[in-house]
Amino acid sequence: MDGKSLRSTRHASSDAQQVGAVLGQAKADGKTNEVTQSAPLLEPLNLARGLVTADAMHTLGDNAEFLISQKTAFILIVKKN
Repeated sequence: MDGKSLRSTRHASSDAQQVGAVLGQAKADGKTNEVTQSAPLLEPLNLARGLVTADAMHTLGDNAEFLISQKTAFILIVKKN
């Protein structure tokens, strides 16, 4: 999971690292950031037995609970703030 700002538009994307393919992309409205798009972006994918990596912005309890419910492994970055 990674969020990018493109010409003042925020997007969250999910990509397959090995093949360099973007699996999904969702636009976040101007009142929020990509964190709110994590579950809706990943939900249609078959994550069972997969691995999701995400930056520190996505390291939230709700996101971890979602990934656990999808039976996927995950690596979330933790930063001291």
